[in-house]
Amino acid sequence: MIYTESGQFCLPIANYITHKSYVVVVAHPDDEILWFGSVLEGAQKIIFCYCDVATEKSLGSARRAVLSQYPYLNVISLDLPEGDFFNTANWEKPEEIFAGIAPLDSEVLLRYKNNFNVLVEKLSPHLENIDLVFSHNPWGEYGHEDHVQVNHAVRTIVAGYGAKMLVPEIYSEKTLVLRSKNCNVTNLQIFTKCIDRENILELKKLYQENNCWTWADDWEPVDEDYFLLLNEDEYQMESEDIENVEEIFQILIVDDGKIPNEIPPQIQSNIASIKALYPKSRHRLFSGNEIRGFIRENFSPDVLDTYDALTPYAYKADLARYCLLYFYGGLYVDIGIYLLQKLQIPVNRKIIYFRDLVTSSNVSWAVSNGILYAQPNCEEFKLAIDLVVSNFKNRHYGINSLCPTGPVLLGRVFAMLYRAESYYCGEVRYLVSDFPEKYPSFIDPDGNMVAWVKKPKVGYYLGFAGTNDYTDLWRRKQIYGDFEMIWSYTDVAIRCIEKNRMPAGIQIIKEYTGYQLYGPYIFLKAGKYKAVMHFLTGSINGVPFLDVCSNGGKTVYSDSCVVSNDEVFIEFRLNSSCSDLEIRLDSKKKFSGIYLGMKVMAMKD
Repeated sequence: MIYTESGQFCLPIANYITHKSYVVVVAHPDDEILWFGSVLEGAQKIIFCYCDVATEKSLGSARRAVLSQYPYLNVISLDLPEGDFFNTANWEKPEEIFAGIAPLDSEVLLRYKNNFNVLVEKLSPHLENIDLVFSHNPWGEYGHEDHVQVNHAVRTIVAGYGAKMLVPEIYSEKTLVLRSKNCNVTNLQIFTKCIDRENILELKKLYQENNCWTWADDWEPVDEDYFLLLNEDEYQMESEDIENVEEIFQILIVDDGKIPNEIPPQIQSNIASIKALYPKSRHRLFSGNEIRGFIRENFSPDVLDTYDALTPYAYKADLARYCLLYFYGGLYVDIGIYLLQKLQIPVNRKIIYFRDLVTSSNVSWAVSNGILYAQPNCEEFKLAIDLVVSNFKNRHYGINSLCPTGPVLLGRVFAMLYRAESYYCGEVRYLVSDFPEKYPSFIDPDGNMVAWVKKPKVGYYLGFAGTNDYTDLWRRKQIYGDFEMIWSYTDVAIRCIEKNRMPAGIQIIKEYTGYQLYGPYIFLKAGKYKAVMHFLTGSINGVPFLDVCSNGGKTVYSDSCVVSNDEVFIEFRLNSSCSDLEIRLDSKKKFSGIYLGMKVMAMKD
């Protein structure tokens, strides 16, 4: 038996939804008829989450046929397969989790959580800039695990947008316990809307004609739908032994050191998602000037010198977050990240971090610094600060742009100290391979997706003027504000015949025909420059052919070099900026030596 509420508490919904853009989100095709028939016609979108069913091969194609003939044009199908979760939970003693209602079997539970993560990632782009969402209620109407999961997914997504949710005030004996955990009916607003029975019966007929009507054949629509307006305070899930977050930090550094007057909409949404989940925490967005003042007042001159010297703003922000977490403790979240759920922080853990994507860092131990939680004075972040300072003093670049201050360095910190009992470690993953822009997601140790990267464009780009690209500055060897750009023989930007890369340097062989050294494919502005190659003392024999070019050798700027002692140098001029400049060496069977490194420096006219 299915029940619904009505009576003196009910209000007409027409005035509430006037001038609001709203969508309807349902788990399965035909759910919209049962629970949302009165609001389909005015919806901006009608979104169906699941389609194919493994145990009923023909159902998916039949559902697609219905949607192709649907009387409304605003239909979207996520086309996800059903996970076969119906009746897998204990409804007499329901356990709520972020993904919905927990199935009893551990393997099914894992699939259920993964299904939730995929659902959130697929559904999220369709709910941006929406004022109101009609979707399933937190107890799944008559008691369907998919319905509960869709409710949790929608709540997770719209939390940062400030959107409201209206859900059907429908329940069954099966769902009484879960309903009682989620709602106090006397404090909820109940809205009604009359149903156009004729249209709904036509939709039912369309499903029946395509053999995909899953409800009773004698089902008839009621006269009115009843909806509850849910507020976050009315269905908070209780968590035991979870640490509160008092401080939340974010950092935004641009050329003038101030917070820009205009923040891109996506970044505003990211920030709002955090404030919505942590309304009682102190949230601070630090500018470059504020960070510099904080470091000057609370850390040694070496740390301030390092902060000032770092050219990439992303590197400055890396050092800054380590300082904030060490000094204050709290939660740091990159402004390019949208938070989907609160972090469940066990009280006995001092640090939360997420293993980074190997495809980003090319090392297995890297730790993302996009989301970090720490208690004050953790030695991990003191060591991270010290390593950044050391890298600056030693002009260390590492094998990629994440080494000097970022995930590779941070992973090294946790490997060095390895206080595993103090850590709560998740990971960063790509969950949906066909997602249009492949935003990485943050997965907590329990398999819940807590956040994902959402920027105006993929990569470092945040949509602000007055920023810079750390990857480009790293490649140009300009991350420390140096006048000279230096590459050693071990640098991957310097290409050679690999068998000639020896422990002491790169061997240039006289008998070889063709270029034996080339690189580093850097960006240089218009101007006059000098490139100097250094060789092992006493190893030079003869004069090589050296040229400076771009465009794969099609544009040559200079091909006249000079040998002096243990150096070979060449001067060149660029009349305009060049993005792929390389310096090439050919022995021409007249030169040999042991190459140690190269530097490029600007010259005065």
